[in-house]
Amino acid sequence: MNVYLVPGAVFQSILIGGGYGTGREIVEYFTQFGMGGGAYGLSLATMALAGILALTFELARMSGTYDYRSFFITLIGRFWVAFEIVYVIGVLLVLAVLGAASGEIVGDITGLSARYGGTFMLVLVATLNFCGRNSVKRALTLWPVALCGVFALYVIAVYVSRGDSLVMRLGEFDVRSGWAASALTFSLYNAALGPIVLFATHSIQSRLQALASGCIAAFIGMIPAFMFHIALGAGYPDIVAESVPNYRLLEALHLPLLTLLFMVVLFGTFVETGAGLIQGINERIDSWLMQKRGRGAARFVHGIVSLIALVVSSMLAPLGIVPLVADGYGTLAWLFLAVYIIPLATIGLWRLATEADRRAFQSASPR
Repeated sequence: MNVYLVPGAVFQSILIGGGYGTGREIVEYFTQFGMGGGAYGLSLATMALAGILALTFELARMSGTYDYRSFFITLIGRFWVAFEIVYVIGVLLVLAVLGAASGEIVGDITGLSARYGGTFMLVLVATLNFCGRNSVKRALTLWPVALCGVFALYVIAVYVSRGDSLVMRLGEFDVRSGWAASALTFSLYNAALGPIVLFATHSIQSRLQALASGCIAAFIGMIPAFMFHIALGAGYPDIVAESVPNYRLLEALHLPLLTLLFMVVLFGTFVETGAGLIQGINERIDSWLMQKRGRGAARFVHGIVSLIALVVSSMLAPLGIVPLVADGYGTLAWLFLAVYIIPLATIGLWRLATEADRRAFQSASPR
């Protein structure tokens, strides 16, 4: 379980926050290209993520690096700070999306100002990070079980209520141009979560385990995306314009109990995503302090780091979830391509290949 399921569960928990769980990312990068185009795009994105995560997990195992700072020092040497800069920008952007989505959902349900929902979510994130790595890892591992269960109920409810419309859309299976480029964009900025979940890969002991774990993690991470794409077909094409598509579709079904359950699970996912991303920063700080003084940061330091990140991101939240997802995430994709994907596909692959050649030579050498 620790080898094959925990990394995938942690990856899914972090991945599904932001605009993914709301459905905004799904319609932005997949569903708007038709039911067929979206399905092709989701398949392509899953394969791309599988390859990137598999390489990342194996390089981390081989070098014994389980935080992104150590990993990128191994991969690109003194230029590792380039990833850190882009990653911190990405964390602030994702937290802003989480705050915007939380504010809109809580405001719509309770009638309170959007800033209260966003603030409450951010406080919960800081609290979870204050509790430490084990608390974050435990939460990220267990929550996906409830998550997938509720999401499955959501898809079933959509089928029962709007089965005719859904079957018609799926039957059309229309494919609009641009699905491949959009899917790769989604893969590029989300693949950057690979180095962040390395704290959950300590149990991986072999190359086969690393490669299998990376592929499984990608599949686990994308299961909800396929579910959402199918369900959102019942509201296609109008649903594409909604800022929180999943919530709007549920609202239209007039199922208040399921809507409330979905929102509770989604809100919890927002908290997990924020905590997981900030945990990556805390792991990096601890790694640096271990080198300098032999021990990591105190718990209150982790809480302060969380608080600073959350305050800064809350300033971006008023921009709104739609432009943050469409423009912000799209820009991140190009930045991560430069500082992570290209080095991984060149330097990383070369190092893995030369390590395999070295071991083969040693095995063949006479004793």
